Amino acid sequence: MGQRHPQSRSKIKLGGPIFEGVNKDITLWPDAKGRISWMGRFVAYLKDHNHLADLAFVSFEHYPFEPCTITGKIYIVSRT
Repeated sequence: MGQRHPQSRSKIKLGGPIFEGVNKDITLWPDAKGRISWMGRFVAYLKDHNHLADLAFVSFEHYPFEPCTITGKIYIVSRT
């Protein structure tokens, strides 16, 4: 993670990651410490690099409907 210039104290807040349509933690393969939580790894990385205080918010978008499905044939039209 990049370091801030000591004289710049911006009001811009670091936020993220953005989770969209996810109702549970995102899991990955185990790392060297056995962690499989993506969010857990992200927070641990920020802590390990003394940047957890820089994280101002995490965004979630929840859509309570099932994802749309495409039915029928898909046609590719080429303009030459």
